[in-house]
Amino acid sequence: VLLLEVGGPDKSPLFRVPFGYYFIRGNEKYDWNFTTQIDVGMKSRQFVWPRGKVLGGSSSINGLAYVRGQPEDFDDWQASFSAKNPSEFWDWQNVQPYLKKLEGLKEIEECPKMGKTGPIKIERSSSEWPIIDAWLESAIGSGYPLNHNYNSINGEGVGLYQQTLDKGLRSSCSRAYLKPIKKRSNLLILTNAIVKKIIIEHKTAVGVEISRHGKDEVFNCNCDVIMSAGAIGTPQLLMLSGVGLGRHLNDHGITVKHHLPGVGQNLQDHLQARPVFQCRSKTLNTLLDNKFRLAWHVMCHVILRKGLLAMGAGLGAGFIKSNVSCVRPDLQFFVQPFSIDPITSKPHNFDAFTMAFYQMRPKSRGKIELSSNDIGIEPKISPNYLSENIDKETLLNGIKIVNKLANASPLKEIIVSKNNGIDFDIATDEEMINWVKETAVTAYHPVGTCKMGDDDKSVVDETLSIRGINNLRVVDASVMPLITSGNTNAPTIMLAEKAADLIKQKYS
Repeated sequence: VLLLEVGGPDKSPLFRVPFGYYFIRGNEKYDWNFTTQIDVGMKSRQFVWPRGKVLGGSSSINGLAYVRGQPEDFDDWQASFSAKNPSEFWDWQNVQPYLKKLEGLKEIEECPKMGKTGPIKIERSSSEWPIIDAWLESAIGSGYPLNHNYNSINGEGVGLYQQTLDKGLRSSCSRAYLKPIKKRSNLLILTNAIVKKIIIEHKTAVGVEISRHGKDEVFNCNCDVIMSAGAIGTPQLLMLSGVGLGRHLNDHGITVKHHLPGVGQNLQDHLQARPVFQCRSKTLNTLLDNKFRLAWHVMCHVILRKGLLAMGAGLGAGFIKSNVSCVRPDLQFFVQPFSIDPITSKPHNFDAFTMAFYQMRPKSRGKIELSSNDIGIEPKISPNYLSENIDKETLLNGIKIVNKLANASPLKEIIVSKNNGIDFDIATDEEMINWVKETAVTAYHPVGTCKMGDDDKSVVDETLSIRGINNLRVVDASVMPLITSGNTNAPTIMLAEKAADLIKQKYS
């Protein structure tokens, strides 16, 4: 097995310390730091999309939240196939065992339907912040049930996030899967290896062409070439290899090896609104300015693996229905004991918390297109956020829920001011949607650009094999036909676990 990674190894301590993500993102050594095209529907803004460029990919730089998604998400995957496969590869019944297989949950007695022996270690975040406790109390008092076990069948409610943590340290795919087997004699890992194209002959993938340390090399393969470059990199590499919409490839001087118009289409992402509230309770904002308290937290993590440095991107979790007609939750909340100035991208100089949220199943669709036939030039990313009215309506209802919670006790007694440049108490619906367009950001969950299925827009079949090309598979978030209800790390790992079995079946 030859494993090619365009980035480097995950040796820096910042990859192990959970809060290290705050310092890694935006670092071009470890982060692709993609920039989208201007999105006219979002006040002509451009968005920065972090993606991991290191062993472990985005699992090495993400915010650590562990969210399976809802069972209906996977039933919807299977239902998206027009011809129902008798084996039902991707419904909930068939993916749940693979989720359990990857899970190594610490609090198994409270979550009996989750796995306890898997390689990805999972721990519940601990609330050491009174503002998070106050939010939970206000939410429960407003009628939302307490549910720390949101990864169960009934995921509705509020609680604390489960995080990919192993005794206070990040549990990435690299650490969980790769580190234990790095020295196997049948495995070669090459880092800083830029794959320029997949070599395709007679509708069969036979190898790859790479550039490493300024030198081009070709590696031949008589089994499967497996692409795991993510929802941005995978369609780009496929198109550069001659697989995609024929006329688009011709426009960039690329020989068409296989006309497959769905490559790069069906792009989906979670758009996150981030209401900020200045508060009387101490938060991370002022803690970061206090060298002595910060030093104490460093020592706390070194000795106990607890405290600030063991914190992921979100502590307070919420899975909430945007209106009474919803059959299942469609809004996800991330409550964080800190806030960031959207202009400077630095923490505010006052104590504040963020009640971030997004619509879990957006209907808007974007696309990935080539900018050039050079792998070194990033592709055109067009999110097309809020192009469907239902997405606007859902986020509008989310703002109203945020405002309801901010006006509920005990939270309202702690809030000093609402620092959003808009008064949600008196703003019109149009003003609130405009606020979303002006301030919302990506939640870092692009998926769907090489979707599985059996229609004309599908790129891979139910075994994740490229339709019309032999010995070429895609195993990453790009194959999801529909985005899952929550963070996409867990379902992506599940895809890989299931793909491993499919590949073994082929060669057994």
